Amino acid sequence: MKVQAQAFRSALKHLPTPRLLDYVNFDGVKVWTGALDLEVEVRVGDTPFPPIALPRKPLLDLLEGMEEEEVEFTRGEEDKLFLRVGRFGGELHGAPPIKLHILKSLTREAMYTSKPP
Repeated sequence: MKVQAQAFRSALKHLPTPRLLDYVNFDGVKVWTGALDLEVEVRVGDTPFPPIALPRKPLLDLLEGMEEEEVEFTRGEEDKLFLRVGRFGGELHGAPPIKLHILKSLTREAMYTSKPP
């Protein structure tokens, strides 16, 4: 599944920080970015532990200047989630199951992934 890097970056900028450190907490987060009419929802499993948290600034820096690129998410074996944008890639471990939604509007779902039941 893919989404435009510019839209993903804009959504990340509006996610709340869970701690004093500037991390993006990928656990049960839902946020609207009004300007792009974009909703991002990420949930990790059925419990809040362990959340996936990534440093916000390096992730935003990675996406900066890649507005024309697409961010691709793929699921690997053993509950790994891979993120790739341009020539850069990342891997998130140990978060079963992951659900990621990026919605263009309330009625039209643009991107969705979850681990099959």
